Amino acid sequence: MSLMKKVLTGLLASVCCAALPIAAQAHSHGPEVLNQGRAQQLIAQLSTNPGTQPESVEDIQVFVVDLTDDQVAQITAIFNNYEPQIVSARVDYLQSLEVLNDLLVPTTADLALTDAYNNALAADQALSTLYLQRLLAIRSVLTIPQRQVINEAFRAYLGLPEAQPVAVFPMNLVGQDSSSTIAALQADGWVVVFSTPGEVGLNRGDQKLNLEMNRSGKIIDAELLK
Repeated sequence: MSLMKKVLTGLLASVCCAALPIAAQAHSHGPEVLNQGRAQQLIAQLSTNPGTQPESVEDIQVFVVDLTDDQVAQITAIFNNYEPQIVSARVDYLQSLEVLNDLLVPTTADLALTDAYNNALAADQALSTLYLQRLLAIRSVLTIPQRQVINEAFRAYLGLPEAQPVAVFPMNLVGQDSSSTIAALQADGWVVVFSTPGEVGLNRGDQKLNLEMNRSGKIIDAELLK
């Protein structure tokens, strides 16, 4: 569930709960103002808990322990550059939610609710875009092996599950068709040095690669030999 949906769900729930006593008292007191306590609590929590995003270079260093001094300086500058923009966008987003919440009363016209909802969506998108731009800026400073922490931060913000481990060479060859795989390896400079119905050995410089195949021609094991 997106951040926007979570907050709106909470806001709607608070309105529904508040509406019960209001309906019961409407005959003697007329229209009532909905109790905003729960909604304000949710908004306050959101303002102090922006989610699972790294908020400082120290957050990055928890997972990327081999940052160079130059990387630390660049990432620190990125956080300093984006912080005022993100703070401002977060305030706009929270204010748009407050406006929407204030309008969630029985007498509000549909058009006013629609406009307020669209404004909240636009504010949410603006904030999300800044988070993405900051993540990409940090990612550009990292080496390819270091980038996994940024990938996971992006997944967490989108509510996506953690990535499954990716097979690396040569285990990524397992399950592939042996004929096409061997042809691709040869095009990449590997040379077949021996071949049997169930095994093929290839060399490239001082590297040695053994592939095992089943009867259907699928690679069932791949091993780099020293």
